[in-house]
Amino acid sequence: MGKTAPLIPSSYRTIADTIARGGRLKAQCDTCGESRELDRLALERIRHAKGADYCLIGRRSPCRFTRGCAGWVRFFYWNAFWWPLWRDRDDTRWLLASK
Repeated sequence: MGKTAPLIPSSYRTIADTIARGGRLKAQCDTCGESRELDRLALERIRHAKGADYCLIGRRSPCRFTRGCAGWVRFFYWNAFWWPLWRDRDDTRWLLASK
């Protein structure tokens, strides 16, 4: 067995694919540690706001879980356990953008 995460399944390529295939997503803050699983209503809100082809792979957003938290929320997908919905190159891009 390899030591790296598997390739991200195609059911998570777009928000529409995730909804259609019943994919499970979780959002977690890298600073306060709060996390929430995104239910179907939350996924539908994202699709309505961003469009059906919106992709959460490699995305992050400011934390709104905890008042005053300056952290970033990143996304995870379920495949027997929670896997990160980003790749190493996304981390590099985020680090360079923060300087």
